[in-house]
Amino acid sequence: MVASELEELLEGMKSRLAFENTGNAKSGAERRQHKRVKSDVGVACSTSAGTELHRAIDISMGGVSLEAEDPPSVGERTYMTMCVSTINGFAALKAIGQVVWARRRVNGSMGAYGVLFSAINPEAKRAIDDYINKSRDAVTA
Repeated sequence: MVASELEELLEGMKSRLAFENTGNAKSGAERRQHKRVKSDVGVACSTSAGTELHRAIDISMGGVSLEAEDPPSVGERTYMTMCVSTINGFAALKAIGQVVWARRRVNGSMGAYGVLFSAINPEAKRAIDDYINKSRDAVTA
């Protein structure tokens, strides 16, 4: 393990311990503010490390969780382009977000990360809303 990976792991452990010790820990479902749906959409993600194609696990009006072999670090700014089906066909979406959590690969399983949208245009918001509302796999917040 590289020193930076160890530091990241330790920081994550400290943060979890702080929540556990204060009794303020909330599950992902408790923190979520938006309805989310399962997804299998390809997302082109650009970070400081370059551009890669990742698969969306789920999507909401607030952000997206993605599957990746080597997820970007928490705090990394991400520029995303994805195509979702809507009532009127397909819509190409562009959004800017920030990585808010990341899980590295363990024993051959894929890694994953969550991105909170920080900038998304009105057309993309409408398309995501349409995509969520037409999905039968909706999960409540």
